[in-house]
Formats: sequence, C-alpha cells, structure tokens
Amino acid sequence: MEDLAVTGCRVCGRRLPAPFLDLGAQPLANALDTIEPRFPLAVTSCSACRLVQLTHSVPPSAMFTDYPYMSSFSSSFLAHAERMAESLSARYALGPGSRVVEVGSNDGYLLQYFAKSGIEVLGIEPAQNVAKIARERGVPTKSVFFGPDLVGQIEPADLLIGNNVLAHVPDLVAFLDAGRRCLSPQGAMVFEVPYLLDFLDHLEFDTVYHEHCFYFDVRALAFAGARAGLTLVDVERYPVHGGSPVSYTHLRAHETKANLVC
Repeated sequence: MEDLAVTGCRVCGRRLPAPFLDLGAQPLANALDTIEPRFPLAVTSCSACRLVQLTHSVPPSAMFTDYPYMSSFSSSFLAHAERMAESLSARYALGPGSRVVEVGSNDGYLLQYFAKSGIEVLGIEPAQNVAKIARERGVPTKSVFFGPDLVGQIEPADLLIGNNVLAHVPDLVAFLDAGRRCLSPQGAMVFEVPYLLDFLDHLEFDTVYHEHCFYFDVRALAFAGARAGLTLVDVERYPVHGGSPVSYTHLRAHETKANLVC
C-alpha cells in the first residue's frame, strides 16, 4: 500500500511548507494486527489559505471499508446526537415531508432521531460492517463513499449532515461541491468538526492520525466552502465527548445570499 506525499495545498494548490509537527512513521489508527504498515504522519499549515493539513495521504479505502468504531458505543454521544437532531429540526423547520442525508452516518446513531419525527432519512456510510448495523436498526444506508458520483443518484436533501467527516476527505472542494449539488433549493449543510484553536491550545497531538487530513479553523472552512460555491453562515460550539468542544459549521449555496456569521 502506497502513501502519497502532498506537496501542494489540497484546497488552494500553494506549495506547502515544512511541517510544524512531525510524528514520524506511524501505523494506521484502529489497526489491531500485530504487524502493520507505517506511513509518515506530519502536519503543516498552508501559507496562503492557512488550512492545517497532513503532508501525506493514505487511500480512504484502506481506512474506512471495514471500521471498528461504532458511534452508539457512547451513551453521552447518543444524547448529544438526540439534542442535535432536535436543534437542527427546529432551526431548519424539518418535519414529515423533509429529507435529511448524513455522510459518514456510522451505525445510524443520529439519523434514528430524525426518523422518529417522521423525517425521511438516508445514510451514506462506506464501512459495510457499520452500514449493515444501521440498516438493521431501520436506517436506510448506502455503503458507498460520498462524492461527485452520487450527485443525481439520491433525492435532494433539505439538510445534509457530516459529523466529524470533513477532516477525513482528501479532495475537500469536490466533496463540498457534491454536497451542494445534492441539496434542495433552500437546503443547508451542517458539519461537526473539532476546532483548531483547541488542538493548539491543549497540544492535542493525540488527535493527529492518518484519517484526519485537516484541522480546521473558521477562516479555512469559509475559504474551502467558497471554492465549492458555499457560504459559511454560522458557527456554533458545543461540548461533547466529556467536554471537548466541537463546532457546528452551517453552509448554504451562494444563491441563498446568506451572510457570514461567526
């Protein structure tokens, strides 16, 4: 299996400087075999758009086709997901007749709460073992990677959600553009991401692994969204996982003429 050195920023293309954090060659996270291949693991910041990112990529198929983590393992995270479903349903006036799509939907931990309100849901989850559990739970789920190939193959969404998924996507602009083209005319996209400032302030080097291509701040998210025809309209911070804050990033297509609110 080959890793790919990244010499240009994944969003703006500017040549990347030397890393500010280099952890050497490391095995993949969640790798449980006794002998595992190792790949370079280092983090840099684009001098142009300031997007913090890894200097090497590992193919997503090597990390997400069979996945050991289930979101429903954590009762506190399930409670967070239920509150999120209630909050977003109220904010975007969702109800019977609305449609919610989640990318990286894992075992249906979040979509189950939308479905309980009569909202039509669809999960996109490439890990087949996890998607199977979601379907058994009654959450319709496609076992594929989300991207441009899915545009036109799924019904338009009033809300497209990706919790802790943006950091995992090497071709970020293509992913966001595909999401925009899967929205209904007044649809919105909401992503939950860890916040770069906390990563730096608390020296959270243990959150650096090959799955996480990116470490976001508001400016970098807004820049990447604009490249995909999206406007960042709001950022909210919530404590989850024992108090670690995350940001809900709300994006809409440019034609909605929403303003940037942070």
